[in-house]
Amino acid sequence: MLSKVIKSRGQYIGGSTSRNTEYQHAARARLADARGSAAASLAERKRMKEHMEILKRVGKVLIVIGLLDIAVMIYCIANGISYSSSLNIFAVIAGILLFRGSLRAVAVVSWFGPFLISAFACMIILWPFFQPIELTLLQLKLNPVSFCSSLAIGLLVLSLLFWVVRELRQAPVLTARIEAGAKPASLKVPIITGIVLTVALTISARGGRPRGIGWYSGDTIPIS
Repeated sequence: MLSKVIKSRGQYIGGSTSRNTEYQHAARARLADARGSAAASLAERKRMKEHMEILKRVGKVLIVIGLLDIAVMIYCIANGISYSSSLNIFAVIAGILLFRGSLRAVAVVSWFGPFLISAFACMIILWPFFQPIELTLLQLKLNPVSFCSSLAIGLLVLSLLFWVVRELRQAPVLTARIEAGAKPASLKVPIITGIVLTVALTISARGGRPRGIGWYSGDTIPIS
């Protein structure tokens, strides 16, 4: 009788120990899952913080540049000075949207950035076909300050566009766009579009007929 009692107690203790072990394993598994979820959540927050920091940085720069451009434009208009720019209000609007984290604005700016870069670069290469080189040299001779200022502004705009595109092509921003359901954007389409459009405008400006240097006025411009 005593041996049966001892045996039953041993079985009870053994079963209780086994259940305790199972409970411990389950608790450890739940703790590991919780730690894994916390780590994943932390990584997600870190990634979102990284891409938002990039967008806010680019947005601030565009807002400042756009406001400065608007101020210069107003000053030039008030003083009867010729001035043209493709930034101003568009840069301010794009900057505000990027600062607020708009991924649609990222898509638009990421497309127009390479488009404008390729168009401006192609325009520089094809500049002798827009106007004769003699006229360009004459402009430089008659008003070197204005000529150099225009050239510096053009280079500044190109540098700004290149920086914006590079920032918006960083991995955290691309990952955020893909997770939002956007397809990976290719740079080929906007670049090719910019080049084709610039070449088409050049051909249109020249009347579709190949002419030599000096076509602008029919003869070369003497510089003395």
